[in-house]
Amino acid sequence: MPFAEREHAQDIADQWNVDHADASDAVRTEGWSEDKIKHLGAVGPEERETWTGGGAVWTRVPDRQFVHRLTAPMGPDATLDYEPLSMNSLWVWEFESDSYTRKSAELRTVFRPGGSTESHARGTNKSAVTRAFEQAQAKTLEVCAKHPERDLNSAVT
Repeated sequence: MPFAEREHAQDIADQWNVDHADASDAVRTEGWSEDKIKHLGAVGPEERETWTGGGAVWTRVPDRQFVHRLTAPMGPDATLDYEPLSMNSLWVWEFESDSYTRKSAELRTVFRPGGSTESHARGTNKSAVTRAFEQAQAKTLEVCAKHPERDLNSAVT
């Protein structure tokens, strides 16, 4: 992650490590080697004369939000592929575009090849995320009802 200011890069790396300390501790208790664990954390700034990688160089400290997330996958017959995980909540940086939001809640339904349809909700307001997740699941049920593999799967005995 390129930053124009060394201090910004160090501040973000330090905060990232604080935010993810529990994850590092969890894998440590699972027996991961310290060499493997260090790749979960952020390291301090690395000086380069010019940035040659992809993406823009951050000239400011990116925003950071505490985001709540829920996900549930359903098969073509509208049954859960597996029991949905409980809501997880974590600090997310603006540069983590797949997870970051400033909205109180947003939802999406994603059709996956092979027949699975996923309900997703995320946001900064826990109860709004729960309501959005319920809406996403209802939308997922609609998608499953129209799924082309639904009749094939229900016809198998």
